[in-house]
Amino acid sequence: MRVKWGETCWFFTEREVHIYSDLPADSPPLLVHCASGDDDLGHHTLTFHQDYSFSFCNIPFTTLFFCNLRWGAKGKSFDAYNARWHGDRCHGDTCKWAAHPDGLYLMAVKQFDWE
Repeated sequence: MRVKWGETCWFFTEREVHIYSDLPADSPPLLVHCASGDDDLGHHTLTFHQDYSFSFCNIPFTTLFFCNLRWGAKGKSFDAYNARWHGDRCHGDTCKWAAHPDGLYLMAVKQFDWE
């Protein structure tokens, strides 16, 4: 599933966030809820190897999207995109998150354990 707000980023750079389920096929689905201070992107359910993505126009130094992921009894809330650290952690204009049984990874580097 892909969500895009508007068609053109006239003066700003378009960014993209992906959340991928790399959880076992026989496990509960991954529940995803992402939002910014202005936009609630809704609730999404991912099963084995499914991807949810959204794109937006980045306003330098201010854009922040946060997500809450639930997997069975485990969960984690985190900043999925923060304009202040984008260049240090993401590749180009894309941030790729993956949910694994041992935690959450950004660009193949573990960032968080499940809580």
